[in-house]
Amino acid sequence: MALRREHFFLCALFLLAFAGTILLVASDSVLEAFGLRDEPEAGARGATVPNGGSTPHALHVEGTARNAGAADGVNHESAAAATKLASLEVQLVADSGQIGTVQAALNPPAGVLSDNRSSSFRISDVPPGRYRLAIWATGFQPLRGEMVDLQPGEARKLQFTLAAGVTPRGRTVDAETSIPVANARVEFVGHTVVTSDANGEFQVPWAIPFSALEDMVVSHPEYDIIALKRHAWGDTNRMQIGLGRGKGAVLGRITQVGTREIPPEARVRAYLTNTDGTRELRRELTFRTEGEFSMARMTYGAYVLVLDFPGTDLPSRSEDVHVGSPAAMEVVFPFAGGIRLEGTLRARAGAPLPTRVELIGEDGQPVLAVTSGEGGVFLMEAAPAGRWRLRVHWGLPWFNTEHFEISAGEPVQLMEVDCDKKLIVR
Repeated sequence: MALRREHFFLCALFLLAFAGTILLVASDSVLEAFGLRDEPEAGARGATVPNGGSTPHALHVEGTARNAGAADGVNHESAAAATKLASLEVQLVADSGQIGTVQAALNPPAGVLSDNRSSSFRISDVPPGRYRLAIWATGFQPLRGEMVDLQPGEARKLQFTLAAGVTPRGRTVDAETSIPVANARVEFVGHTVVTSDANGEFQVPWAIPFSALEDMVVSHPEYDIIALKRHAWGDTNRMQIGLGRGKGAVLGRITQVGTREIPPEARVRAYLTNTDGTRELRRELTFRTEGEFSMARMTYGAYVLVLDFPGTDLPSRSEDVHVGSPAAMEVVFPFAGGIRLEGTLRARAGAPLPTRVELIGEDGQPVLAVTSGEGGVFLMEAAPAGRWRLRVHWGLPWFNTEHFEISAGEPVQLMEVDCDKKLIVR
């Protein structure tokens, strides 16, 4: 009976302890759920985290939001500082004249432009970062490409000098009839290019240096190219440029010789040979190689036509043409491809320099032509495989070598020509 009392006492004691534990846990959970339970100071008690460290429990209710930000690794004060907008204030000085209303822009686009009168402006509300600044004002050459680094909340002040310039405008007309010429290309060399409209009028959209008026090139596919050097223009707002042309014409095409594929586009330029031997560029055009090219209304005279393929490593080819009647002159440019031909011209009196060297076929027509350089060295790119001769313009007035073979399996063909004996050195 005594044993039973002991068992009963132990069971009762166990039940009381268990009930107390349940009440303590429950009360702690309820308080924590409502945020009413006080915690020790930060660092007094920590919870183990997977990496072996510990993180402090949240502080009192009023500090929950601030510490929640710290717990997720974000420094809100630093983030707010980093997003503070910057501003840019610029003062401008003119090298001559007076600056009126100013236009300015940042790239990438940002900020608000204001106070842009009387030689100054301000760009506000700019996110911090690196920008390219452009500035322009009527009658002054624009500034481009000025790099500006703006820090968060910075109020940067800068000063620039604007150089005075001119904004040319005028008309392109037929020199004989004074009829406006549309689509003429007016180039102020090294500065800008504009095109005339349907009324022959052109205008440069921004100011350029006064010196740009000393070097102009005006061109049109149906007129001769004219270069205006140090022209004494009067009113640069009423420039009139007369384009001239003649009654001749040139028609041309490219023929396939060899196996190398012809590029889709080519360029041909016509140089007029003056009486003093100098050459002047008169026409230039780009055309599709599957068709023909045409140069109309050319001035009578002796021309050198130069054909090339911009953007490729192919050599240029040239043909001499004399335009002397209204009948169109026809020109055929053979296109060869394949082997690199390197050679040297030798003579007792020294190599003839410079000398034209042509690769000719059985019909005597040249497929490639170059001019020898120092030491009589000449180079022909993309020579076709087959049976050929060289025509060397040396002597009275030239000589042809004997035949030789170019093999398709050879990347480079080397040869030496004895100009005295007029043969190839074997």
